[in-house]
Amino acid sequence: MASRLGVHGFVRNEPDGSVYVEGEGSAAAVDAMIDWLRKGPPHAHVTDVDLRSTAQKGYSAFTVEA
Repeated sequence: MASRLGVHGFVRNEPDGSVYVEGEGSAAAVDAMIDWLRKGPPHAHVTDVDLRSTAQKGYSAFTVEA
């Protein structure tokens, strides 16, 4: 979804079962990504989204980290 929206950054699964995402892009793209994250993909169980604003890092793509 991030690539479709034009958001760059990364996502990874955390040992506690949560998902960590860093994303950047236009305000509209990031807002759309946040809306999608609040629902998640099919079969996901999203209980909370914790948002933090940081300085842009200049990501050039969106990747999935192991």
